[in-house]
Amino acid sequence: MKRALLIIILLLLLLIPLITFLINSKPLHIYAQPQVLLDVRIENVEIPSGSLVVPHLYTWLFTGKEEQHIRVHWTKSYNTTAYAIALRSPWASYPYFMVFRRIGPYGVSQCDFYYGSRPAGVMLVVRVANKPAPGPADAYYLDPGYPPPKDTWIHAYVDYNATYHANLYLYEYKTLNSTSGGTPLIPASDPLYLGARGDQPTLEDVRNVYDGYMRWFILWDNTKKSTSEMIEVFRSLVEGKTVDMGNVEVFVDPTFFNSTHYLDLSKNRSPVYHNPDVKRELDAHRWLWLLKGLYTDTKLYFRFLNQIREVSGGKYIRIVITSAGTSKEYWVDTGDEFSIDLVKEFGSSKLSSASITIEAWSDKPGAGIMTVTRTVTETVTHVSLTSVIQYEFMYITDTKTVRTTVTRNITQVVVSVQYLPATTITEQRTLYSTQTVKETLVSTITQTSTSEATKTVTTTAYEVPGWTMPSIIVLILIVILLG
Repeated sequence: MKRALLIIILLLLLLIPLITFLINSKPLHIYAQPQVLLDVRIENVEIPSGSLVVPHLYTWLFTGKEEQHIRVHWTKSYNTTAYAIALRSPWASYPYFMVFRRIGPYGVSQCDFYYGSRPAGVMLVVRVANKPAPGPADAYYLDPGYPPPKDTWIHAYVDYNATYHANLYLYEYKTLNSTSGGTPLIPASDPLYLGARGDQPTLEDVRNVYDGYMRWFILWDNTKKSTSEMIEVFRSLVEGKTVDMGNVEVFVDPTFFNSTHYLDLSKNRSPVYHNPDVKRELDAHRWLWLLKGLYTDTKLYFRFLNQIREVSGGKYIRIVITSAGTSKEYWVDTGDEFSIDLVKEFGSSKLSSASITIEAWSDKPGAGIMTVTRTVTETVTHVSLTSVIQYEFMYITDTKTVRTTVTRNITQVVVSVQYLPATTITEQRTLYSTQTVKETLVSTITQTSTSEATKTVTTTAYEVPGWTMPSIIVLILIVILLG
């Protein structure tokens, strides 16, 4: 009886490690490596407090459709006005297109802006004074005379200043065209139609609505600035993406959208409606706007962060601000807006030679790691008391890098990657070792489906008994007792 009891005790000693391992074992997981999906930035700028940072991500696409336009509410005359616009069209010659039109108080066009050839050149601005139809039009034409550039972005500045001279400046050509003096316009309350409005039968060219792309539109009150000063303001906008909002009457960008209408970010804050829908397309060139002077406190504001999430598919926003050798980062998990106090964060209400980068991340590095939707299984068959192996598995697709590191008491690891519903292909690596080993398996199999549901990753850990001295001693004792 004693011998049988001793044999049972010795057998239990061999089973204890297996039972302990099974109780403490945990499933293997495969994690997605956090990565930057999109970044937009502005560099080497002066950032005063009270500024707003917003992204530019989209362009408007006008297709020449009748009545297609964006309606901008604006109540002032062109007498002391400057505006700028960014355009690109696939058309290089006739027909010319009306980029925008504003109707005057007598039902005649107060100001038209054309792209195309009328009668020649790349741009034509038509000014019509306040004379009732069908009387003669007091028109002023601005035509630089350059061949229309096909599929090329053009940045144009136009003003009609206090001396009633109209001026056209094209950034790409660095040229200024002016007209002689004219008569002032009567202030009008009619909206301005970007893309032109095609339902005015008394106006000529109503069917030549714009066909092409538009990045943004801005309108200033230039009462206190000369044309040369305003051109410098315009150049700062084009080159540095900075805008002093103090004298801005209208500023719209296709990114400034709230699901029903576009937003004018000037002090007027008027809604900007589109009828019918003007398409938005992702712009190949993206950046951050810095809009100065919108607030009176010591904060720096950020808006339209959800637009960045929408474009990138990223969940988390990381904002990095660098100035004078100091760099700080901020994570925005949710929300469309964010702000920081410059005085509290940087000790100053104005940052010099500063840069801002906004990144969209798939996840936060080192925290909140996302488990990828894949089948992961683990099988343990035997227990080893001595061998330890560390195995790192890397799975690569076009958009993700997936890793897992496993440290377990095992002597054999089999990792297989299977692709379905295509012909079943299995890539397998088997490791045998009694030492600590770290290895990487990279999948290079071409797959026919990109759906996550069609991929199966199976990690199987096999543990084989190690013939250690304690095990041998226990077995010898059992043999003797069975003797």
